[in-house]
Amino acid sequence: MFKGWIKLSFIDYPDKLSTVLFTEGCNFRCPYCHNFDLVLPNNLEVINIEKILNFLEKRKRKIDAVVISGGEPFLHGKELEDFVKKARIMDFLIKIDTNGSFPEKVFDWDRRGLVDFWAVDFKVPFEKYDLVQGNGEKTKITIRYLLEKDTPSTYELRTTIFPRFHSIEVLTKMLFEIEGATMWYWQNFRNDRTLDESAALVEPYSKDLLNEWKSRLDVFKKVGKIIIR
Repeated sequence: MFKGWIKLSFIDYPDKLSTVLFTEGCNFRCPYCHNFDLVLPNNLEVINIEKILNFLEKRKRKIDAVVISGGEPFLHGKELEDFVKKARIMDFLIKIDTNGSFPEKVFDWDRRGLVDFWAVDFKVPFEKYDLVQGNGEKTKITIRYLLEKDTPSTYELRTTIFPRFHSIEVLTKMLFEIEGATMWYWQNFRNDRTLDESAALVEPYSKDLLNEWKSRLDVFKKVGKIIIR
């Protein structure tokens, strides 16, 4: 299940020290994916869960949170849930990074209090999810659920800006699709390692251009903040 591990991170859970675990496999195929070794994970070894739990047990007063990323975590069923429950018993906060394609899992886990913070990748306009071989309707349901929560500080939406997919017009459309969100994070695409070799030939947008686009979208006041990471 887990094939990647960052033992200590100051940036993956807001204002908390966390350990970050990466699950294998993904049901999307984003050409710009930076974690493609997890998408196609045959060459990676599975990390022993008891080893992870022992690590957590020894650091209960030093680490605040466990972040589970991927790949797509919800491709893993009972094994993932059992691990999360054990981490919660040790009083760790739980954050899940997901592509939003399993709304029923998000509803269930959220209502049962298994997750403290959600990060959902908002790839492209919902009608364009074929670009990443995904189902935009399912991600739409997940995002709408989070937008309607009474505790908006418990989620974030994030988009990797990829020049083949995103223009100011596309980002404007996406903005209106998530009206009411508290935070929308943009992260610039990196071409140093990509799932699709042709994506490595694409030049990322300049930070100045992204800042200009952010300023233009801020005028609409549709989300609390747009933040460029």
